[in-house]
Amino acid sequence: MDDIWKRVASNNNDRAKSMEIKICGAFLAEHNLPISLSDGLVQFLQSLSPRDDVIKTVTLGKQKASNVIRQVLGFDYLHQTVSTLRSEKFSFVIDEATDLSTSRQLAILATYFDMDAFETKHYLVHMVEVEARTAEACAIYSSVKNTFTELLIPMKNITGYSSDTTNMMFGRERNSVSQLLKSEQKNVQTLKCSCHLTT
Repeated sequence: MDDIWKRVASNNNDRAKSMEIKICGAFLAEHNLPISLSDGLVQFLQSLSPRDDVIKTVTLGKQKASNVIRQVLGFDYLHQTVSTLRSEKFSFVIDEATDLSTSRQLAILATYFDMDAFETKHYLVHMVEVEARTAEACAIYSSVKNTFTELLIPMKNITGYSSDTTNMMFGRERNSVSQLLKSEQKNVQTLKCSCHLTT
């Protein structure tokens, strides 16, 4: 008898986890809603179905919802992104920002055209931390290159590059990110970000 109860509890536990993932992914993340809604949403669902054993066991505070999105859904998203970029030609955009510490965050975004859906798709490939002291063109380019290498995304699949118009990103000297990229990937088209051209 104990074994049956363990299986039932395990089954309800698995169903509760599945419901938590669906609340985070299929509802909050997909509709771009604040993660802080998670706890209130669960309480609301529990009030709608007070007798449902599965919904009773769902607990989804802000911290847990953040972890589910990052560590569960984020892993699946990254896997899909990497699989696509390993086989498709794509362009990428990078942008950096300094956080409150001495580090700079470097966002690497990829764009490719999906022939099946006949639309352009954009992916956040990675957020790389670059030390502010070493945030020069070589360090930034190395971070980008290392990211693609670690994810087994061939650099030969890159067709285009864009970023802001600083000397570090687009300077004419050999020590800019665009020049370093073009020295290794001759056919890459570079384009300065239109948002930064007018400033």
